[in-house]
Amino acid sequence: MPKRCVIWDWNGTLFDDLGLCIQVENELLDERGLPRIPSREAYLQVFGFPVRDYYRRLGFDFSQEPYEAVAADYTRRYEAACPACALCPGAEENLAALEERGLCQVLISASGRRSLAHQMAPFSRSIAPRFSAILGVEHDLAHGKRHLAEGWLAQSGFSPHQLVAVGDTLHDLEVARALGCDCILVEGGHQSPEALRTSGAPVISTLAQLPALVDSLGK
Repeated sequence: MPKRCVIWDWNGTLFDDLGLCIQVENELLDERGLPRIPSREAYLQVFGFPVRDYYRRLGFDFSQEPYEAVAADYTRRYEAACPACALCPGAEENLAALEERGLCQVLISASGRRSLAHQMAPFSRSIAPRFSAILGVEHDLAHGKRHLAEGWLAQSGFSPHQLVAVGDTLHDLEVARALGCDCILVEGGHQSPEALRTSGAPVISTLAQLPALVDSLGK
């Protein structure tokens, strides 16, 4: 069945914030006397959803301070610096290419609504108009976006077979499987290529490969 709608992830898929995330996390770790994330590769190996568990893997002790306080501290620092982040290579061009094919495009993020609006503000003219909906979760605790995606699907008018989700983490694949739709994973974001390629989902190295793959899934 031809694809009619692309469900996009934001952070790490369209928004190139990987370096900033490592920087902010290391600030939090330094202040607590915890070991730093030594490299991009180390971050890719440890990051995952739910983010609370990722923080525990880094050494945060939520019996000493609440996760909610750590998440709020992270969000404050991240939001102060994220206007300097750019779009991922090929994001603008390939959003346009999919729109030219007549596909609906929806952005569903695990970022809180207010934070997502702040992150997207520099792109309010360039890419935001290409989305029929831009959805973030109710808070900044980064538990995941499955319920948000399921709620959108229920009122969308699309069947799962008409959809393809695009993201950079295994959580995006989990969400796609919950929806019953196809998923394409993109290297260069918040999880390692090795993790993505062992998932069983199609994996692309650049967004330039996306339009042709979406076309092929619809045949």
